[in-house]
Amino acid sequence: MIAGGEGKTFFGKVFLTDTGSTVGEINGISKRVMSCDFRPARPFRLALAGEDNSVAFFEGPPFKFARSSK
Repeated sequence: MIAGGEGKTFFGKVFLTDTGSTVGEINGISKRVMSCDFRPARPFRLALAGEDNSVAFFEGPPFKFARSSK
């Protein structure tokens, strides 16, 4: 599950729904996360859109920043 928004230290978190353990923190976006999506099959990927008009891509688990685009 992905949770995105506006935080003091990071803008989102990725965690497993069955155990609740964290498998990644969202960084690479400088403003609030407005939209997030994931690929539910291996290899897992995340795409997040921010209020700063950028899209960030993550690979995992554990999810790490891969690249971004304005």
